Amino acid sequence: MKTKLLNIVMILLLMFPFYVFSQGHPERAPNLERRHHFQERQKEFEARRIAFITERVGLTPQEAQNFWPVYNEYMKKKREMNRQHRMRQDDKNIDYDALSEEELQKMALAEIERLESMLEFRKDYHDKFLEVLPVKKVVMLYEAEKEFKRILLRDLRKHRRGAR
Repeated sequence: MKTKLLNIVMILLLMFPFYVFSQGHPERAPNLERRHHFQERQKEFEARRIAFITERVGLTPQEAQNFWPVYNEYMKKKREMNRQHRMRQDDKNIDYDALSEEELQKMALAEIERLESMLEFRKDYHDKFLEVLPVKKVVMLYEAEKEFKRILLRDLRKHRRGAR
């Protein structure tokens, strides 16, 4: 038990500089209080993710030291890809009825290309994960990510029900 707690504390300490430097300049934010609240929730979320994955995958201190930089890079790139996709989607107030078959086909193909790009990205990082973890722990990572997402969605639903 002490080893797991030590591992989690070590991971959190390793991750802290990434969080501090990734937060940007809050004085530039139009609503400092709201941004601060968001940043605190983001830090809490990341700490929960680190602890959850570290425990579920059973990372040793050496594995954790090698794994977390790769995983953080993966998450950063994944967030950026998703952000770019959302920006493209947000820019469009699309009237699908007004589009031609050709335009609709282009949109459908663009989505397929985006999904293919995401798959290639995942394959690349699968190989990188295998460089720092045994295959069993990589599979456990994928399951831990899915389980963490389910838990977060469940918590979000509970929170929304409570807010009504």
